[in-house]
Amino acid sequence: MSSVDVNVRSVAIASYVFGNELKLRGVPGGIVLMSSIAGEVGSAYVANYAATKAYITTLSRGISDEWWPLGVDALACVA
Repeated sequence: MSSVDVNVRSVAIASYVFGNELKLRGVPGGIVLMSSIAGEVGSAYVANYAATKAYITTLSRGISDEWWPLGVDALACVA
């Protein structure tokens, strides 16, 4: 599996499946996504990895903005 499969496709699918289930049930909840400081600063030799982590951080911000009024929060743990 590539880092895009692991850090982009699987995260997007799992977030939307879980988030949509919360929305359908009308149950408040949250999604925590694991990101990396590499996604904020980038670095030589890990550009692909850094780009996928930047995607995770951006995805969590978008999910939070869109779904917060529906009771679903999201955050990215940038470590």
